[in-house]
Order: sequence, then C-alpha cells, then structure tokens
Amino acid sequence: MPMQLKEGEILLGKQRESTARMEIRNGEIALFRQLKLKKSVGRCMILAPEDEKNDKKDSTLLKGLVRAYLWQRQIKEGKYATTRELCTEINVRHIQRILRLNYLAPRIKEDILNGTQPKYLKLADLKKIPLLWSEQFEKFYDV
Repeated sequence: MPMQLKEGEILLGKQRESTARMEIRNGEIALFRQLKLKKSVGRCMILAPEDEKNDKKDSTLLKGLVRAYLWQRQIKEGKYATTRELCTEINVRHIQRILRLNYLAPRIKEDILNGTQPKYLKLADLKKIPLLWSEQFEKFYDV
C-alpha cells in the first residue's frame, strides 16, 4: 500500500493497525506512541503497552526516516530549489544517503516506526536500496 498523506500528519501502511503516528506542523516533526502511566512509591513510571515491551526502536533509523521525509517535503514546497541547494547547508553524502529512505516500502517504514524491523537492520545497511519493494524485503528481511 503506498504512503497516504492527510493534512498535518503522515500515515504509513496499515495505519489502523499501527500504534505510532507522526505529525508535521510548522516544520517540526512529532512521533506519538501510546503509553501508560503508573504510580509506584511516589514515582510516576511510563510503561509501553503490553504487546510492545520487547520492541526496540533504532533511534538512528527513526531519525533517518523522519529527516528523509522532511527534506523531501522542503524541496517539494520550494524551501530549497534543488537537492544541491539543501546540500550547501548539510553534508552532501549524508543527504543523498538519507533521501534514499523515501523509497523504502511502506511496510518497512512502518516497522521502523514501530520498532519491529529486524534487529540486524541498521541505517548503514540502507546505503543501496532496491527500487522494487519485493527486492527490498528479500535484501533487508531475508525473505
């Protein structure tokens, strides 16, 4: 399923099943997750939902995914005329590598947001991304 956009937010893949939501307002990106608060011995603890306790989110992958979307959007909206103009402010190689994340299959993006991507998948592994989503799953998920 292709990425679906609504005003003020990004919905990835099977948005009804996802517990993560990203919103973009005024150039700032916020990631929302469902959490529970528990008071214990005068302290307040934040707990993840039961089904997500073992999920480990890779902050580097998350930041990369968010930056890729943000930079692509800034180019489309005209903040930067070209990728080259954006590169004058940030490292060229880094931008090129991160922008490629926009071509990941929606399911892979959703897994990164939810922290359910394969544990061995790192940002460095995403230097060369196949164009076909089926090939991406073969390469990154050992399918």
